[in-house]
Formats: sequence, structure tokens, C-alpha cells
Amino acid sequence: MFVLLSGCSSNYNEGSLFFFYESYLVDAKRDNIKLIYRDFFDDKLVADVDIDNPFIIDQLLFKENMKRIISYKESLYKGYGCLTVNGLDNDGKPIAINVEFSNHKPKWLMKDVDILLLDTKEDYSNIGVCPKEYVVH
Repeated sequence: MFVLLSGCSSNYNEGSLFFFYESYLVDAKRDNIKLIYRDFFDDKLVADVDIDNPFIIDQLLFKENMKRIISYKESLYKGYGCLTVNGLDNDGKPIAINVEFSNHKPKWLMKDVDILLLDTKEDYSNIGVCPKEYVVH
């Protein structure tokens, strides 16, 4: 398991979390991440990071761990949301990325990210899960 830093859905909805995640997938690149990472990540997650550290760059580009998206699920709550992206890693094995988003109207920012290496595709979640639901800090 790889950890970055560290219910029921309500009707509260101010835009799809996956829409913001797709923006990250399209826009965040190795050659520009130092300039745009604050467009995607909550200050609570990146406030004290050394943006010149190659390890931190790899962490911010966690999307590179997933080669293909199979499905996604999201759960929205008042002030935050949980997105689970199910897919395949670079070796074709099942993987899930769980992201907690904080609401910074009108956009969402990633506050916590966790990557799960799964045994089978049957282990894919059918709801959006935040890392805080299972990771003890």
C-alpha cells in the first residue's frame, strides 16, 4: 500500500469530484506540477512540502500509478467529498485511488490521497471512500 500524506451520500452537490480529478489528470504534468500543484491540492496537504524534492513531485503525480480507469464512485457531504477511482496499474493489476476533497467554492481540492493495491477486480469499491475512513493517523 502507498500512502501520500495523509456511509451514505447526501444530496449536497456542487459539481462532480471526478470533473476536478479529470482536470488534474489532464493538466498536471511533470514539467508543470511545481507551478500548478496548488490548483489541485489543499494547502493542508501541501503547506510544508519541499516542491523541489523529486520524491514530492512523484507523490503529487500519484496519477501515474494508474494506467487505466475502469470506474469511479463519489460520495458528497457538506464541505468535503470522497472519490474512489478503480482501475489498473502499470502492470495491469487492480488498483484503487481514494481521494478526500475539501470544498473551496467553486472548486474542490484534494486533501488526502491513498492508493490501494487490490487482489482482484471484485475488490473495487462501489461507493466513494475517503482515506480517513480507514487510515489511522
